Amino acid sequence: MPKFGTRSNEVLDTLHPVLIYVLEEAIKTRDFTLLEGYRGKEKQEEYFRTGKTKLHYPDSLHNQQPSLAVDLAPWYPDTPHVRWNQREEFYSLAGFIQGIASTHNIIIRSGGDWDKDGDHHDQSFHDLPHLELESWPDD
Repeated sequence: MPKFGTRSNEVLDTLHPVLIYVLEEAIKTRDFTLLEGYRGKEKQEEYFRTGKTKLHYPDSLHNQQPSLAVDLAPWYPDTPHVRWNQREEFYSLAGFIQGIASTHNIIIRSGGDWDKDGDHHDQSFHDLPHLELESWPDD
């Protein structure tokens, strides 16, 4: 059974409890690594300058504490562990996690399908590692 490593656990500690719950359920079945949760002002502005985000600080859900956004990637036991060029695997992982979330009435939006229409080709900005918590029950 897959489990989070040290770095992923450090990222997990920065996330909203609802997002933590969904990711902990997902890791029981499918292996992936957490890259980033909470992001401070300096890093957010660096990402904006380099085109990795379209939002200035504090407008990203990564900038909230706890973070409502996470960047993650499929993890493979063989090197390279993260295969950035395998876009389909990022879409698949996002859909898998969204499916788990939806069974609990939790809505997660993917940076590969911002408008949530199921068409990955109509995006002007692709951020495949990005998932964000959009809504969840109040309990």
